[in-house]
Amino acid sequence: MSDAKRTRPHLVPVGDAADGGSPAPPAADPAPAGDSTARGWQFWLLLALAVAALAGLVVQTQHAGELEETVGALEGELFTARTALDAYQVRFDEVRDSVGSLRAQLEQLNALVTQDPLAASAEPSPPDAAAGAAAVGEIGLPADPTD
Repeated sequence: MSDAKRTRPHLVPVGDAADGGSPAPPAADPAPAGDSTARGWQFWLLLALAVAALAGLVVQTQHAGELEETVGALEGELFTARTALDAYQVRFDEVRDSVGSLRAQLEQLNALVTQDPLAASAEPSPPDAAAGAAAVGEIGLPADPTD
């Protein structure tokens, strides 16, 4: 009697090797309702992030374009300033040469002014410091050569 009450375990066939089938997956439970709302929320969040990233890209592209225009304008101003500086440098060199020639002319004129007109030499020569000091008297007037 004890054998009759015993039940055998319930076995389910999984498929035959000859059928080439694989065991059937167990039936999935339907997705809970909260899972679909979470997926929808994540989708909208990702969509909002993508739109924000696209807007940021557009703003940065416009800003980069404005900066490139500014760089171009500054390069133009720099070229103009360099050209002006080169012109000033050329003019400065011309003025320096002119001043050098004027200085030489002034030294020649100063030599003529300080030269003794009664000197025996027919050719003007630059004054000698010792001769110039001897020719000047104590009060700053030329000494009388007849004394």
